[in-house]
Amino acid sequence: MKPYAKIQKPIKDFSIWHKRKSYLHNDKNRPFFHEREVWWCSLGANVGFEQDGTGKRFDRPVIIFKKFNNDIFWAIPLTSKLKKGKYYSKVCFGNDIKNTAILSQIRLVDAKRLLDKVGVISASDYSVIKKAIVSLVEK
Repeated sequence: MKPYAKIQKPIKDFSIWHKRKSYLHNDKNRPFFHEREVWWCSLGANVGFEQDGTGKRFDRPVIIFKKFNNDIFWAIPLTSKLKKGKYYSKVCFGNDIKNTAILSQIRLVDAKRLLDKVGVISASDYSVIKKAIVSLVEK
């Protein structure tokens, strides 16, 4: 019997993302945004287990969790896969679109990465996420 082989992940080509990132950095537009909103956001091609964006825009939906000013905010990436555990929280927005917020992937993001507004999560979902984030930080 063969020992388990280490699974090889595909090698990422970061050069395409770097061109996209240069475009975003030089763009003068910054959309106006609020906490609780869900936006498509160019998160990019990232290292290791960090959540990546997908497609040509390297985007993924995120929740605007904490707005610090008109330029930066904490974003929580979303996935369409329903996951459970202390690092995940179910959210619903728009026409009852169900997603999971990946709490462990919270990150500071510049508003230049925001692409398209998708919807707004409910105040109750936001409250649940807020309590879960505080709980993660305290432990």
